[in-house]
Amino acid sequence: MCYVRLVRGRLSFILSYKADEQDKTEIIPLTTTDCEFGGVRYWMHCPRCSRRCAKLYRAYGCFRCRKCHNLTYTSSQEAHRFDSLGILGTDFKKLDQMMKVEALIQKWDDRKRLTKGERRKIAAALGLPLFMIRSRWYRRTTRAKQVAEEKAFVDDLLK
Repeated sequence: MCYVRLVRGRLSFILSYKADEQDKTEIIPLTTTDCEFGGVRYWMHCPRCSRRCAKLYRAYGCFRCRKCHNLTYTSSQEAHRFDSLGILGTDFKKLDQMMKVEALIQKWDDRKRLTKGERRKIAAALGLPLFMIRSRWYRRTTRAKQVAEEKAFVDDLLK
């Protein structure tokens, strides 16, 4: 059961509930703040720390604020779960650069024109001199090798 009453000249929210087979009553003080476009907003004060809050949570048989119950959001608990591995916490930039280089290599494979900056990035990632990465229409395999691969593929299909 819950209701709002004046207690000692102050507006209060009174909670009556049963926890651990005991009847409990808590008096939670209420305050108001003015809203920007008129009206008021009601706030509860935590019975333990008197912190102003919009919600109280019931845990361990009593109503308290998030800080008193040490409650956190799941997303904040999972945000840094990989930090202890060491590699992912510090190497996101390196991983991002490798993903960009993979996209550039795909562009190169698709025979699209590369800028000089893109050619430099590919050359650095592959450990090759810049002149080996041509700007466009460059076949990474020779024509003879390509014909041999196609012939081997056709032979496998015919078997």
